[in-house]
Amino acid sequence: MSVFHLSKAQYSYPDGTRAVEGIDLAVEPGRFYGIVGPNGSGKSTLLDLLLGYKEPSSGRVLFRDKPLSSWRRRDLAREIALVPQEFALTFPFSVEEIVFMGRYPHIPRFGAPGPEDREVVRRIMESIGIAPYGDRSITELSGGEKQRAVVARALAQETNVLLLDEATSSLDVKHGLQLMHLVRQRQARHGATVVSVFHDLNQALRFCDELVFLKQGCLVRCGPVSEVATEETLERVFEVRAKSYLETSLGCLQAVFWTEGEETLGADA
Repeated sequence: MSVFHLSKAQYSYPDGTRAVEGIDLAVEPGRFYGIVGPNGSGKSTLLDLLLGYKEPSSGRVLFRDKPLSSWRRRDLAREIALVPQEFALTFPFSVEEIVFMGRYPHIPRFGAPGPEDREVVRRIMESIGIAPYGDRSITELSGGEKQRAVVARALAQETNVLLLDEATSSLDVKHGLQLMHLVRQRQARHGATVVSVFHDLNQALRFCDELVFLKQGCLVRCGPVSEVATEETLERVFEVRAKSYLETSLGCLQAVFWTEGEETLGADA
């Protein structure tokens, strides 16, 4: 059974502009999918369709063989966790309280967190490096620190499906890599399915099993990284010159880009 199955899924804005068009996609369990493409290609809209935040204008989106609209939101919260690109909070919750929000789907109504919930929160806060300021208000943190708290909240849900929308865009290199390794760890240990929108293509090439290439709302290619991340596809999608190569120290593909008129690779500066 596919985790998600999209059949000719299309979404149009009220003015008729199409954000995604005719998407056929099956997301298989236990795989790490990266959604990549230029700005305005429909990446976040596709993620919203998977979350049920947007309903397709036509076609259908199934989660575990059932229409998303037929799922109760609380049941979905036990199945799917989200790390958004932006997380606005004006109320001064503490960092620990934010992370505990990830446990709410597992706590009975009118119930209180139990020892297991507290242990999950403690462990995740330590693993992501935010335990030292658990008592601080979320409003006092830097953008990167807030994002790490939001990531911890999603991991605390302990779901089998994790969706990320450019989750590392506000993080520095160290913490961005730390996040990706934690997500990979969740996938490897628990068989989680991950779908992530990436701005950094090389990060997607490094951590993903599958890539979904979008351009102008259409699906260009989808499949294993080694098969679809060709120079031809990269140039077609991003409209620049591209070279992909095996980075032996990492054991994965990486890519470099340049535009017409720039010096060719390897030329003297």
